[in-house]
Amino acid sequence: MTNSVHMTVRDALIAALQAAPALAGGRIVGNRRRPMAAEHATQIYVYLEESLGTRETIGTTDWRTRIRVECLARASAGVSAEDAADALGVGVFARVMADTTLGGKAIDTTPQAMAWTEDEADTPLAACQQIFSVWHTTADESISA
Repeated sequence: MTNSVHMTVRDALIAALQAAPALAGGRIVGNRRRPMAAEHATQIYVYLEESLGTRETIGTTDWRTRIRVECLARASAGVSAEDAADALGVGVFARVMADTTLGGKAIDTTPQAMAWTEDEADTPLAACQQIFSVWHTTADESISA
């Protein structure tokens, strides 16, 4: 099965987060939300949200693909869940912005928004969400990677 270039871009962002030393102990999941195991303090989810295409040049489609990264963290001794999630968000931002081409899979990546939330059902759990816009191109006739 051939995936779209959009999935390839998402996977390149995940690879940046998994580079040594991997963030969240390497617990980085793409496009699936599952409860974080009780024995883990952190986890990262990466969601491919939407992609808007335009044709500026004949034969090429420019894409602005929105990727949401959610950093989930539990409170631990002396550190609130919100502080832990925020610190993980700082690490994500640094990794993504260190190579905005995502290993050559994109033309550029720009930050768009951030949000912080606490899980009302599990108070020692918080999330820092970041949205990135990834600019990449395909030929008009195919979006295959």
